Amino acid sequence: MYGYDILNETGFTSYDRYTLQVYRGWLEEKYGTIERLNDAWDRVYYSWHQIEYNFWQWPSVMPLVDWQQFRKANMGMILREWSGYVKAVDPDRPTIADNINSMVATDMFYGRPHDDWNAADNVDEYGISFYPKENLAGSPAYKRWLTFVGVHSATRSGRFWISELQSHHRNMFNPSSIVYPYELKWWAWEAIAHGAKGMIYWKWDPFIKGNQTAARGLVDLKGNFTPRAKAAQEMASVLEEHADAFTAYEPVRPKAAILYDRLTHDFTKSYTHALPDETSIYLNSIAGLYECLWELNIPVKFITPDDVKSGRAGAFGLLILTNQLTIGSDLAVALQGYAEQGGTIVADGKFGEIAEDGVLHEDCPGGALNEALGYRLIDIDPLQLDFTVASADGRAGGLAGGTVPGYFERKLLSVESDGVEVLGRYEDGFPAILSSTMGQGRVVYISTMLWYGYYKRPDARVLDWFRELKAEYGLAPFASSDPRLKLAAMRGEDGLLLYVFNYESDSIAAEVVLEGVGTRVKSAVCVTDGSLHPVHQEQDRMAMHIQAPEKDVAIYRVTWAK
Repeated sequence: MYGYDILNETGFTSYDRYTLQVYRGWLEEKYGTIERLNDAWDRVYYSWHQIEYNFWQWPSVMPLVDWQQFRKANMGMILREWSGYVKAVDPDRPTIADNINSMVATDMFYGRPHDDWNAADNVDEYGISFYPKENLAGSPAYKRWLTFVGVHSATRSGRFWISELQSHHRNMFNPSSIVYPYELKWWAWEAIAHGAKGMIYWKWDPFIKGNQTAARGLVDLKGNFTPRAKAAQEMASVLEEHADAFTAYEPVRPKAAILYDRLTHDFTKSYTHALPDETSIYLNSIAGLYECLWELNIPVKFITPDDVKSGRAGAFGLLILTNQLTIGSDLAVALQGYAEQGGTIVADGKFGEIAEDGVLHEDCPGGALNEALGYRLIDIDPLQLDFTVASADGRAGGLAGGTVPGYFERKLLSVESDGVEVLGRYEDGFPAILSSTMGQGRVVYISTMLWYGYYKRPDARVLDWFRELKAEYGLAPFASSDPRLKLAAMRGEDGLLLYVFNYESDSIAAEVVLEGVGTRVKSAVCVTDGSLHPVHQEQDRMAMHIQAPEKDVAIYRVTWAK
């Protein structure tokens, strides 16, 4: 036995009196005094014992936001308590709990509640259930990668499990959820390339009774191998032969990070609960941003406001904020400090409209960051959203000239400081892209919802802009001469593993390049077919020609010379 799965697909909702007592205690610890809670909630309580389950949010959204924050915290308390019971009896084996997908990738499980960081912090191993296909199209590849990057980012060690991986169609009357062998290989290698160290197919054999009768299964009804089982066997052979690399190597550290803020997530859900078309605006903005990065083969990691406040964001040269609605004073100070130490912040859309207690900032955008930004909000406008780039030198994130589509709304801003450079303007002259120098770094702000727009309507002109940032900051440690190929890499002490994903129906020949190798390459072997590949190396740059099979994954083990 490996360990204990103490809670499969975490979730807990209860309005019992015991949970209410825990909730009251959590609120008292957060606010300290009932007066502070009254200010935030717009209430007139005189005792914590007066607080009941009441989420009316006309005067303040904080009762609902605090409830959602508490539910996530309470899930962690439960996991920590249960893990303690197990450890008291069997201290040598790990505990594991799993969510469904990742909280950064989907709102489908928001109400469970669903918190990757909280769950991962309270068990030894963290896993997810992953069912990417319920129709013929299935979840797009970038969304699957986004899920794994989110899970990997949430864990302390980076390692995670796929506690349940979809093995076939979901139920008897959903044939369009069929799983083809090449899809199983995509999903498994995508997970492993992003740090998965354990995997369980759900399930090995089909259900023979119950709600899911005839669904699932890598083998048929008689226990015979199907093509999916053979695909799993093929992957297992590769993993066993190169177990030293697959178990020890870790995903390469990216140079860019995306800020994920559960508080902004909860505020946005609260404000949009009556707007079904926009209720996932925050996660869809993240999805649009990530899709753009994925298209350009730029790896990224998610960090939290706590990471920024602690200084851990300094490990990344570029920090991207999208629709970051909430910026409190502590986060504002930390963001400014990050920039002053040489970091670049790129933000778009909502940008610090409210404080952590839900009160609208007097100084917008940015709240306490506003003075350092050097411009102020005059109004918003849902029209004339397209803008023209004024500078194409790329030095401050220009968009290579031309018109770029905005989306949803734009902020009408007045520049108040000579230290602000306007890089793009709307048709009526208002600034669209502004760059504010802060110490050794800067903040680049796009005053419309660029990434939400890219999610809704992907546009090549947005990719052109990020290509300039990609070049300026060296954001891609690997590249392909054919952009249809998607790359990921894991690195260890004696070499690296390069994953080449081909989602096309044709074989693709291309040159792949790895930057920053840092040592002399001894050999490169394709571990998925056993072929040896000649390598051309110039200092830190390594290149080789490959042939990526259609709808398949080619994995290359590059070994350093001793």
